[in-house]
Amino acid sequence: MIMYAAVIGMRRQAIALLAAALYETLERRADHAFGIIRDEDEYIQKFEFRYASILLNKDLRSAIGEWIEENQGSLQTYTKQYSIKGGQRGIYASALGRIYQLLFGMQKNRLMRFWM
Repeated sequence: MIMYAAVIGMRRQAIALLAAALYETLERRADHAFGIIRDEDEYIQKFEFRYASILLNKDLRSAIGEWIEENQGSLQTYTKQYSIKGGQRGIYASALGRIYQLLFGMQKNRLMRFWM
């Protein structure tokens, strides 16, 4: 049912659920292969974080995509002013980096060390 909702229905919650479950499955297999022992609460906490993170990421992409469409005429000026390269993808990465910096006081790559 979840697979159908994700693949056929393109439902973002189902897609996020599948992605988080896949990540957890691979992590559990890797942990087992390398002899890493974690308790079930840690797996549950990581799964919930990943699921919420994937949904947030999709919402941010959507919001930034809408902003880009609404501001097509001034994108070149914006990207030049903030030294952004890579078009829409660069704008997204720049916005996400600023959000992480403002919320957590550090870039995503440094923050992920604490979460993973």
